[in-house]
Amino acid sequence: MECTQLSCYFSVVFDLRPARATPSNPWLSEVLREHRTELRAAERKWRKSKDTSDLTYTPYIRKNKPTIRTINTWPVDALSQLQDCFSTTEWSLFESLDVEEYTESVLSYITFCTVNVTVTKRIRVFPNEKPWMTSEVRHLIRDRNTAFRSGDRAQYSSARANLRKGIRDAKVAYKRKIEGHIMDNNPRQVWQGLQYISNYKGHNITSNNPDAKMAEELNSFFARFEVNGQSAPPPAFTSTSLSLQEHQVRRALREVNPRKAAGPDGVPGKVLRACADQLTGILTKIFNISLTRAIVPSCWKSTTIIPVPKTSARKSLNDFRPIALTSLVMKCLERLVAQHIKACLPPSFDPHQFAYRANRSTEDAIAITLHATLSHLEHSGSYARLLFIDFSSAFNTIIPDILIKKLLGLHLPPSTCAWIKTFSPTDYNK
Repeated sequence: MECTQLSCYFSVVFDLRPARATPSNPWLSEVLREHRTELRAAERKWRKSKDTSDLTYTPYIRKNKPTIRTINTWPVDALSQLQDCFSTTEWSLFESLDVEEYTESVLSYITFCTVNVTVTKRIRVFPNEKPWMTSEVRHLIRDRNTAFRSGDRAQYSSARANLRKGIRDAKVAYKRKIEGHIMDNNPRQVWQGLQYISNYKGHNITSNNPDAKMAEELNSFFARFEVNGQSAPPPAFTSTSLSLQEHQVRRALREVNPRKAAGPDGVPGKVLRACADQLTGILTKIFNISLTRAIVPSCWKSTTIIPVPKTSARKSLNDFRPIALTSLVMKCLERLVAQHIKACLPPSFDPHQFAYRANRSTEDAIAITLHATLSHLEHSGSYARLLFIDFSSAFNTIIPDILIKKLLGLHLPPSTCAWIKTFSPTDYNK
């Protein structure tokens, strides 16, 4: 009886003991932990074949070769050179009765001057590139390798110490950069910092051998809503039309984001923002000619479509989201025309419209919807039904003739409606 009780006691004590956690292998490095599954698969394959040639490990840098990228670097005095160039340019030489030729020549000249002051370089991007790697660290690595090949022990020891110090300083600078992104009030910088910390790579669709057939299929898919039929002529308008002032154009140029990608015309946002004072006069003149004649130059309608995957598993063409890169100069004009349209609209809009209205957002729409729904449900015996509709390619399916009738019904100036009628950016995609 005592033995039975003693055995029961030991079994209870044994069951109450906490499970011992499996200790992690301290000898495993981060690289080995990352490729642990591949190593185990290779080991199992080797044990079955007993052939040492099957147990081979290819380093990541050899498995994925470096890519060659072409970048444009801006010297320190590049923007000042452009400012001096544009300030001394005789813009009257570009004048022409043809607004297409006038606009094309001015934009080509701006692009030509920009190319002359920038430096084009071809760099190699390694797959295992560290985020804290800088040009100073690369220079110290070259010095270390040179000292090693020379055979001078003192020089090699000094170069190696300098490299360790340079790497330590680069890591500290990178750490402060990430902390600055997280503490910054700019949402772009905060999201960039989270991407660095989480090692977010996104969906990479680059290919060394781009498929021309795939590009043609995407182009046809994105342009499937275009209508080639005859449309109604632009509405007749009086001589009074929107006239822009130089201070308005100058403010629009200074608000250009220098990080925005350039459109097909090749004019970068950095140039428009830095040389706003020098380019205001000529661009104001072109803008007013375009608005007066209700003609949008074809170079401003041209767009470059970049297909961005919506998900990592892409099965159809609908899994790509088209990102349109348009002319930044045209975006400035669009912003000015949009301000004019909003100023002309009557105040009789639906108070529950939140899209494309100042000081309103989706958060406001959600808050008002929840408030109205919950207030209604407080009454006994009541219920609520909410219908959510998501229109596919809503902007691309707008019928221009119906849009113009709506704008004229809102008492928008006919001259502005005629300019909007001639503006069809989906006509020139590539």
